[in-house]
Amino acid sequence: MGKTLARWAIALSLLFFIPFVPFIGVILGIIALVQAKKDPEISKGLSIAAIIIGIIAGIISLYVLGLLLVGVVWGTTSGLVERGIADADTMSNDFNLQSQAIASKDLSLCYEIVTPEIRNGCIEQVQAA
Repeated sequence: MGKTLARWAIALSLLFFIPFVPFIGVILGIIALVQAKKDPEISKGLSIAAIIIGIIAGIISLYVLGLLLVGVVWGTTSGLVERGIADADTMSNDFNLQSQAIASKDLSLCYEIVTPEIRNGCIEQVQAA
């Protein structure tokens, strides 16, 4: 049982391309190491190797996963203003311009608004006033 567990631990520790799987290998490696301490016939080397490789591979997989998530978030948020979806600062500025345009009934302020929905609403409200 201890040798098989250690083999599974090393195999799972090497699967760094699947997030969190190396940490399962670490856990199995620790269990195999505890069993190896109880049974002197079982080698501790494979269990220790699984723990070390699992920790390193787990850190690498988390790092790569983090980079992928940052890339996805960065990729989906870049260029949002050009597509008509603005960030919080732009929207805040647009709402301020809309308020000023409605208060002063100045249609030219509406055309400075970046967000299309806010700009169209501003134009409608100023023209209606």
